[in-house]
Amino acid sequence: MLRITGKIYTGLIDPATTDAVLVSDDGLIAAVGDDAKRGDAREIVLGDRVATPGFIDAHMHLEFIVQQLMHLALDEVRSLDELLERVAGRAKDHPIEKPLIGSAWDEADWPEPTIPTRETLDRVAPDHAVALRRICGHLWVVNSKTLGLIAVRDDLTEAQRERLKAVAADGVLREDDIDLARPLTEPTREELAERLLGAMRHVLTFGATCIHDVGRIAEAAAALDEKTELPCRLVLAVRPAQLDENALAGTSKRFSGRRIHPGPVKLFLDGSIGAQTAAVSDPFSDDPGNTGQLLWDEAELEAAVERYHAAGLQVALHAIGDRAIDQALEVYEHVLARHPREDHRHRIEHLEIVRDEQIERMARLGVIASMQPNFVGRWQGPGGLYAMRLGERRDALNPFRSILDAGVSLAFGSDGMPFGPLYGIRSAMNHATPGQSLSFVEALHAYTLAAAFAGRIDHLTGSVEVGKHADLLILSADPTYHPHPTIANTLLSGRPT
Repeated sequence: MLRITGKIYTGLIDPATTDAVLVSDDGLIAAVGDDAKRGDAREIVLGDRVATPGFIDAHMHLEFIVQQLMHLALDEVRSLDELLERVAGRAKDHPIEKPLIGSAWDEADWPEPTIPTRETLDRVAPDHAVALRRICGHLWVVNSKTLGLIAVRDDLTEAQRERLKAVAADGVLREDDIDLARPLTEPTREELAERLLGAMRHVLTFGATCIHDVGRIAEAAAALDEKTELPCRLVLAVRPAQLDENALAGTSKRFSGRRIHPGPVKLFLDGSIGAQTAAVSDPFSDDPGNTGQLLWDEAELEAAVERYHAAGLQVALHAIGDRAIDQALEVYEHVLARHPREDHRHRIEHLEIVRDEQIERMARLGVIASMQPNFVGRWQGPGGLYAMRLGERRDALNPFRSILDAGVSLAFGSDGMPFGPLYGIRSAMNHATPGQSLSFVEALHAYTLAAAFAGRIDHLTGSVEVGKHADLLILSADPTYHPHPTIANTLLSGRPT
């Protein structure tokens, strides 16, 4: 038995704290509060430290970490010239037969926010196939060698060949066009499996005991879970291509395991603010006339969501711009009217450019808001990316307080931009827009119990309550009063990680 005493945040809004938790030898929480102070147990006295539930990132792509572990990391590049220097340097000793892949560059951080092009990449690496993924994943840039390799593929549709001609001028791929280059950049199954374990160990160092992976790793993670004990818990979202349309109800069994849990079916309704492809009502300030992209015909989207909903599945719709959010809510409302279902837990991912009446509609429908507070810390301040793309509209983005006050369930994740729950929590506590900040207790709840609820695992983890797994953190200081605490210890089912 293990007893932890001191200030312990529960992950609940009320009671927000307790002063003792008892962990049984099977890794479950046996008692909380006064009941936890009885009997013999090995004891950890917190002193000035505090304990919390383990963080649950409700929206993350572990393959992005895999890419950064395998390829050229460009997240710290601060200019186009520096990016080109990094590519040229890597090209000197990179095998000519292997694509040179870079990831996580963000021109919004540069003094001159210029997107690289085919021509600029050709100058520094003419003999290599180069593909560089922007941090949002909704925009890639490739060079002439890569375009040539795409052109000789025999699996391209006529529509894709037409798109290839359109993007060849500058080598910039957005949204569906990215599928032209994706097969050239994906790791082998063996590489992915090996690096996924490293990515999971990496997120644990940030205190994340569970990740909702919304990328493309479901099969690889399920295979790993059968072979070995995963370092952290995973909620696995799937894409339509990963589903057997004739056996949708079997999806939950397929992605259930020791530390894996079936997540939602994820569909993209629009793009991103950074790539200027989010579907907005008013044009982007720095691209007049551009109102982004809606990626689905509404009737086709409704038919897809209805199939998944009727099969008992959860759905997560990526919708950043207000036009995409309108489409998501319209579809959810129609489907739920025809097929009422208690506790459906359907989600909207990102929900950045959202209007008050849309928030009220979400509350009526019981739709979960899955949002990224780190976006506020990174891009929503004066002079940041959102001011560049949206002008004065930036103040209305990511209205966390309005969402909570409306009674909408708010789950936090990072999307890996950057990954780091403590950074996200601090960003929510110091929101760039007056009146939209959260307290530490509220932000922690969004990054723990509400995220567990969004992943349908709140009966297992996410809060300090009897019967749940003892997924716990010890922080060096109380984040309510100290801006930069560190992770002192992480427990998964009561065991140090």
